[in-house]
Amino acid sequence: MQIKRQGSRTVWYCPTCGYTEDVEPADQTHERVSVKRGQKLKEINENEAKNLPKVRVTCPKCGKEVEAYYWMEQTRAGDEPMTRFFKCTVCGYVWREYS
Repeated sequence: MQIKRQGSRTVWYCPTCGYTEDVEPADQTHERVSVKRGQKLKEINENEAKNLPKVRVTCPKCGKEVEAYYWMEQTRAGDEPMTRFFKCTVCGYVWREYS
């Protein structure tokens, strides 16, 4: 599903079947991102990060055990598990973990 404007309305839109559904105000901050091989990972700004859950992990860049924000996205086929992304709260590095 993608977010698009239809006149004065903002709706979720399926490019495959054309289905639309009104976007709730809280949903307008979400974005669908497809990550392809060689493509840069999605950047998360500080305002977005404040709303994400945190977990203690070892950052592969700074090598420290830190708190990192995480979120999950469906980056592969629908029958594959979701990919979990992390952002280090110390150095800002973003990496992914496949389930």
